[in-house]
Amino acid sequence: FALSNPATVTTILDITDNNGLALAHDAVNDKIYFSGYTTATDIGGVWKVNMDGTAVTNVITDLWDPYGIALNVTGNKLYVADEADGSDVGHIYRTDLSGANSSAVVTKDGAQFRAIALDLTNNKMYYYEVYDENLWVANLDGTNPEIVVAGAYGYGILVDAANSKIYFDDQNSGTDGELKSASLTGTNVTTVDATASRIYGIVKFGDKLYWSARDNGEIYQSNLNGTGRVTIKTG
Repeated sequence: FALSNPATVTTILDITDNNGLALAHDAVNDKIYFSGYTTATDIGGVWKVNMDGTAVTNVITDLWDPYGIALNVTGNKLYVADEADGSDVGHIYRTDLSGANSSAVVTKDGAQFRAIALDLTNNKMYYYEVYDENLWVANLDGTNPEIVVAGAYGYGILVDAANSKIYFDDQNSGTDGELKSASLTGTNVTTVDATASRIYGIVKFGDKLYWSARDNGEIYQSNLNGTGRVTIKTG
């Protein structure tokens, strides 16, 4: 739907059988990538599709239970956070955009990885691990991992490198979660909005912030500091 006319919605793809979880937009090649698993086989993967819903392609086929995905289009890389597998080991995988040359850049026993976001300005990636409930930062190759916000867990992360900030869903804050911001190093944690819901997507567009509230079935818009919030979509 157009931001100027959110009442008019067009379905571009029915992903019921793929149980889709996360989206990423390749603006260079006009593709949408989404993670999920096929309900018929319970095997996780990542798919890509044209912006009009045509040419659906399964680019990764052997994940356990994938959640967040992130793209480095200029570097030809796709990142996907995968739940702990049958051996109770969680991974963040990095592949080419085609799905080739897969490698686990982060491996952690018992890890339940959720969101992932890239800071291509500083060559960092941020990711949520919700079993120990920490928000991590590491280099793009997974080296030098460190906890950037301890005691937080959630489902969405946004990096705003231009303003040296991260935005993240913190389910340990407030009654049923809040949208928060912090510096890139995790200092100056601030509540942006008391969104009592799991937040699966956070996007900055111009000088506005957009985020989805899964439990509320709504999408919100606000200024970057959280003021002026409006509900642009319900249901």
